[in-house]
Amino acid sequence: MVSCRSTTSSKVSRLEHQVQQEVTLRIDGQGNFSAVKNTGPQYGQEVIWTDGWLYPRLRYAPFLRRRPRNRSEVRAIEDRMYGLLPGYVGLLGRFISVTRVKEAQLAGRKVVKIRLGLLNNAAPAPPARGQADRWRRFIAARSISGTALLCAKTGVPLEVELKASWSFHPPDESRPRTGIPAKVDQRAVGQMKIGFRQQIADIGAKASIKPPDPANTRVSSRRVRLELERQMLTGERPVAGRVDEDEDDDGE
Repeated sequence: MVSCRSTTSSKVSRLEHQVQQEVTLRIDGQGNFSAVKNTGPQYGQEVIWTDGWLYPRLRYAPFLRRRPRNRSEVRAIEDRMYGLLPGYVGLLGRFISVTRVKEAQLAGRKVVKIRLGLLNNAAPAPPARGQADRWRRFIAARSISGTALLCAKTGVPLEVELKASWSFHPPDESRPRTGIPAKVDQRAVGQMKIGFRQQIADIGAKASIKPPDPANTRVSSRRVRLELERQMLTGERPVAGRVDEDEDDDGE
């Protein structure tokens, strides 16, 4: 089971924004999974993939039973639900220094402990993937600290703690939403920080992924599914295979 928790806060002039996210992901030996992602009191999603069926839902809403377009869509949804750590590494990786500390044991596994810090000289920024990504090229990390326990055999991060802060130039209001306050004036410089923790527990245990209660499940509808995807993807890049407006309902 993977569990993640993060708090991200940003400030531009007098505008402040904070987001708290919690993710729990369970996977069985056949590739079925159950994932829950809650973003503060407003948004929440849950997805179950088992026996060839997807069961997504928004917080407190019924599950929607549907077939995926293909296996790639299932993997993309799973990756998106797990995407906090890869997202932060993608944003801050060029600023992070990695120092090997020691070898240890965790739940019977040999692990390598590493210390995370701030590089003296950051690597060049990668090309922006789109208009909403351009602000990432001009961030400047101010502080980075944390630790990670990596499986000595596979390199999988079993435990990660990360704290970081950086400055950025906010995007113009005319650009697509990025989840940060819009630009106040041409001279505005924003400040952002995160606190993040991830842990993988019960490695090797047999998870049981079952379909939700039929009484709380219904066949997918196009309108509800589009709204679900909109909320799941707010401020994020689209998942491959998302449904278009003119597509028919899946049914059974």
